[in-house]
Amino acid sequence: AMGSTRQIVTELMRRKILRKWDSLVLDKGFYAYRHYIEGLTEYGIVPLIFPRINFKHEKVLNYIQHPLKFFDEKSSRVKEKIRHLETILAEFKHYILNWNQFKPKRSLIDDVFKVIKGTFSLAKIHRFTLASVTKIASLGVVLAAISISLGFGDKESLQKLAEW
Repeated sequence: AMGSTRQIVTELMRRKILRKWDSLVLDKGFYAYRHYIEGLTEYGIVPLIFPRINFKHEKVLNYIQHPLKFFDEKSSRVKEKIRHLETILAEFKHYILNWNQFKPKRSLIDDVFKVIKGTFSLAKIHRFTLASVTKIASLGVVLAAISISLGFGDKESLQKLAEW
C-alpha cells in the first residue's frame, strides 16, 4: 500500500474529495478493526473495508469511545456530534451487514485497474518517490477516464480492453 489509512483519509479530506458523512470503500488490504474505528470516530466517515469471513461488526461498535474533550463543548454541539455519530454508525451497520451489494461495483473497479495496469502498461511502475508515482498513476487514471468516456464503461467492454 502507498500509505496508511490515516494518511489516505487525511489527504482526501484535505483536498475536499472526502467529507464528514461520506462513505469510503477500501480494499481488503486495509482490513483492521482500528481502521473502522478511526474512520467512524476521528473522521466522521463510514469506512467500508471489505470484511473478512470472521468479521464481527459488534466488535467495532463496542470499541467506539470518546475522549473527555468530546464533551468539552456546549451541550447543543455535543448533542449534534452524538446524532452525527449515531447516524454514521447506523449507516456503517447497514452497509457492513449488506456488503455483498458492493461486489459488482468492486468487480467493475477491478476491471478498470486491469485496464490501467495491462492496456496502459502501468503494471510495474519504476518510480521511487511518491510524487513521481502519483504523476504516472494519475496518467493511468486519466487514460482510463478517457476510455470510459469513449464507450468502454461497461464490464464487458472493460474486460475486452484489458485483454487487448
